[in-house]
Amino acid sequence: MQNELLTLLGIAAVIAPVTTGFTEIYKRWTPANGKLLPILSIITGMVLAAIWALVFKHADVGVYALAGVLSGLSAIGVYNLVKPAHDDGVIQQTAGQIPSEPIEVKEGK
Repeated sequence: MQNELLTLLGIAAVIAPVTTGFTEIYKRWTPANGKLLPILSIITGMVLAAIWALVFKHADVGVYALAGVLSGLSAIGVYNLVKPAHDDGVIQQTAGQIPSEPIEVKEGK
């Protein structure tokens, strides 16, 4: 059981940068909005992992597809960490991020 989990995590770690790259391509070259990108990332990870299983002749494609899901989820996390959090020139602080410059506060009208 432990070997299968290590294999699963290893495959997800190898496929994650490729899935992240495809997520960036989707973001820049398709009209996909923010709600569609996570779904595209997970599907891309599953497809890449299934292709990996078929190319290297592994019998259990389902386990590899699960690794693809993990890969897609990690790509979404990386995407959410690196996307800018700007709104009208004001940097908004998001959870877990330390602002590199002072945050401007808009006065209520």
